[in-house]
Amino acid sequence: MKKIISVILTAVMLILCIPASAETVSFPDVKEGAWYYNAVTYCAEKGIFNGNKDGSFAPAKSITRAEFVVALANYSGEDISTEECDRFTDIKPSHWYYRATSWAANKGIVSGTSENTYSPSRQISRQDLCLMLMNYLKYKSITVEADMSSAFADDAKIGAWAKEAVYAIKTAGIVAGMGENKFEPRSSATRSQVAQMMMQFDKFMENTEASTMKLERIKIRIPGVGTPVKFMHLSDSHVTLYDETDSEKAVAEMIERGAMFDTQVGDGIKREDKLTGFYRLAEEEDVDQILLSGDIIDAPTNGNMKFLSELVNNSKIPSIYTLGNHDWSFTDNYQGERDKYMPGFTEIFGTVDPDTEVKYWDDVCTVYEYDGFVLMAADNSNDQVHPVITSALKGYAKAGTPVILMLHVPVSCETAVADVTNMWGRDITIGSAALNPNAGTKQFVDFIRSADSTVVAILAGHTHLSHVDDVSPLNDTVQYTLGATFEDYARIFEITGE
Repeated sequence: MKKIISVILTAVMLILCIPASAETVSFPDVKEGAWYYNAVTYCAEKGIFNGNKDGSFAPAKSITRAEFVVALANYSGEDISTEECDRFTDIKPSHWYYRATSWAANKGIVSGTSENTYSPSRQISRQDLCLMLMNYLKYKSITVEADMSSAFADDAKIGAWAKEAVYAIKTAGIVAGMGENKFEPRSSATRSQVAQMMMQFDKFMENTEASTMKLERIKIRIPGVGTPVKFMHLSDSHVTLYDETDSEKAVAEMIERGAMFDTQVGDGIKREDKLTGFYRLAEEEDVDQILLSGDIIDAPTNGNMKFLSELVNNSKIPSIYTLGNHDWSFTDNYQGERDKYMPGFTEIFGTVDPDTEVKYWDDVCTVYEYDGFVLMAADNSNDQVHPVITSALKGYAKAGTPVILMLHVPVSCETAVADVTNMWGRDITIGSAALNPNAGTKQFVDFIRSADSTVVAILAGHTHLSHVDDVSPLNDTVQYTLGATFEDYARIFEITGE
């Protein structure tokens, strides 16, 4: 069992409370063995659909436009609590579906049944469902080319406005015919049918997100490790969110910086959605911890901090965080107000378990103990290394304890200098003369490169380059520098004794 043996709250923190696995949701009118059983259960457990007041699901009941837009909003996982829309005269703020309908209208997912009506109680047709799902994909910047080479037998009955959507959703494997190769576009859909569609839709979205991921799997063997540990490493997402409570200057900076990152990648997928996709993958992979090595957000705006808090606290996987240079900085006062913003990170990532033995160091690093090694998450986001980090590493070396070191800024390596310099115009790694290393930083680099070091691996980010380098000919330390997660890079590390 792992145990936190040293924590600095203002540098990196660990979520200690892991929610229990969700229990299977059941309904008295959804029997095991029914063709829709798995789909209904799947959607209920994910919070897409709820049952009726009497506890039933009513699988054969036709679904209304109000019910479907609420299900789609539930699926999105977005905060719709402040959504407003006065476009539809038949939608009032007091209605239970008002926020969901407003959200969908504001995002371009629904357009109504006329210029100023939504018709919430009307049964939704199969072609309307396809149109809303395709609009949702467009909202998420996902394009599906509609394959119309194999038309439905009743193709002529599909509205011209819905034809592309019907065949795009069919191409994605989300819908199929109703027998005799008919689509029945104007027929209403039952709750069980929509549950099946939403289950397929969710799997399609997961596969689409996963297909863009540049995920590398690495096994690190450390003699003496008992229980294997699995980490997912993410870095440099540079999320640029803001909300109405942020200053005009902060909003302007996030808009400008966000446009810059969008230009660099150009795939249309939001950086926050990519990060969320990796968190979902981490749960599927059943990793033990997610390691966030800095610049997950591009500045400590209120919008960014809210997103980070929701992402971390809604995940079943605990996150270990070490700061990046942008996490706590705005460009007009770069690296100037660390103490001002650190309480926000402390609040998000929690405090240590009061029953755990804690030793506080000098505001620079946290150490987590596992079966046969330790993970040290150290803050070097100001391009320097505090002497206490080197002191701690020397202590572990003296005890013969293997260390995995998590940094934001990687250590300067001869094999990476050319690529880093080509990318940034200078070497921006720890120990580089370009960063004017102080005495403590020089001591750190010297020790990391020495034969005495027991650091097995260094996990870092910062450069936006994916690199694997030997740190020194005097030891076996390997540095794994991760490419930017906003460019789809991630690694899964399995630490094992075998």
